[in-house]
Amino acid sequence: MAGFRQKREGWKGMKRKRKMTALAAALLSAVLLSITGTAYAGPAAEAADAVKTAAGAQAGGSAQAQEAAAQETGKVYTIRPPQSREEVEKDILSVCPDPEDLEDLKARISATETAKKTKQIILVNNHQLTMWNKGSDGTWTPIYWTYCGYGRNGLSADRTLGDETTPIGSFPLLHGFGLGDNPGTAMKYKKIGPNSWWSGEWDKTYNTWVETDKEIIGEHLIGYDPQYKYAMAIGFNIDPVIYDKGCAIFLHVKNEEQWGTAGCVSTAEDAMLKILQAGVDGAYIIIVPDKEDIMNY
Repeated sequence: MAGFRQKREGWKGMKRKRKMTALAAALLSAVLLSITGTAYAGPAAEAADAVKTAAGAQAGGSAQAQEAAAQETGKVYTIRPPQSREEVEKDILSVCPDPEDLEDLKARISATETAKKTKQIILVNNHQLTMWNKGSDGTWTPIYWTYCGYGRNGLSADRTLGDETTPIGSFPLLHGFGLGDNPGTAMKYKKIGPNSWWSGEWDKTYNTWVETDKEIIGEHLIGYDPQYKYAMAIGFNIDPVIYDKGCAIFLHVKNEEQWGTAGCVSTAEDAMLKILQAGVDGAYIIIVPDKEDIMNY
């Protein structure tokens, strides 16, 4: 929904954490390489790329304005994206999980209802995105992690049309899509054309992909570059469909100027390509403000 409607203690502890982080990155890179043929460069390279494109700040309103909005509605989590370049860099680097964190997330994911019905889960835990695959023995393995953005007004369990929050919950990933040919994903994939829309019409087409040569209410997908260069459709508000909950919630490439969105989850272009390439049909995305909430889904 890119535009429309808009310490560890002491030196020894620090060295240990860095070593564990390096091992975790090596593990994730090896698994990713076996799946996609592309090795992960690690947090330093990703942080550098992400910060370079952050344009020095993140948009989405002042902290005071978002705090006021949260207090007024009573339903928006006050998890705000960083406002300065330094905070962005710190937040991106902090996403790197060590093996202990991964084991904790693994246990939590394994205990979810979602884990019973899919072989792949993308977990959005605040600004941390991790991608997990389930093996034939039922064991969940992390294959990728990265920083991500979300709604300018945070996360909400009761999202409404135009409130610029990202919905909390577990949702199916419907298909991949993008501005070019299939980049190598095993997911169902749709190529955006000049007549491709995501409908916001309050009729039977609401919150679906539509091909039409007529202008309709919704998003004209071809107009969102780079956001929809690589993307996945999130199955929010599809069964049942409730018009005032909003539509067009995607996982997509971040805006060139900001991480905040009107409700989607965003990530760096290189990261989004890798996620899409590793995606499979039947995958789910779980979006939560804190890891303690994972097992609710």
